Amino acid sequence: MNIDRITHNAARLMAGASFVLAACGSSTQFTSTWSDPAGQPVAANELHVATVFFNGNESLRREGEDVMVEEVAKAGAAPIASYRIIAENPNDREIAKRMLSEAGVDAVLSMRVVRRERTFTVSPDYWAGSPYGSLWGYWTHGWGSLYEAGYITTDLVISVETLLYSLKDEKLLWAGMSETIDPEDVESAVRSVAKKAVKEMRDEGILVRF
Repeated sequence: MNIDRITHNAARLMAGASFVLAACGSSTQFTSTWSDPAGQPVAANELHVATVFFNGNESLRREGEDVMVEEVAKAGAAPIASYRIIAENPNDREIAKRMLSEAGVDAVLSMRVVRRERTFTVSPDYWAGSPYGSLWGYWTHGWGSLYEAGYITTDLVISVETLLYSLKDEKLLWAGMSETIDPEDVESAVRSVAKKAVKEMRDEGILVRF
């Protein structure tokens, strides 16, 4: 029986389990936020907010905007996905400006993916302690020491820029840059960011509910 081989196989299994567990969860954190220091709090109650998910894939755009609508509605606002207002040529700003204004929109909440990358974390092999001179010296060591398996974990990191604009004066009210780690899909990533963004704006007194 090859003890070394069994030990190393077990170590690889443990490393694999650690990787799977790490990949199962996802989290979003804002790395930076900004708000107009001279700005006034915005009342969320019945605020007409158009959600915009800047994406060249129309299906993903609609999916993202619908998710944003759900989260913004929880803050008490009256959101609508911009694709329901601007069905065609969303990149034509003059058309967008006119149609959003005609729809009675007060503010625009937008999200845009600015970076998508995979990060790597390496954990090296090492042995803790080395009293191999005698059986009983090693016996104590064997029960009291652990072998830490070397392994590589990878994380998918999605960086998103979130902006809140007042439509009337085209003024930026709030901005945030966030990172989401290992989202299951686009919908879960957008939902996570939108939920955190609304919370950040409420915590910072930008979006208030009376």
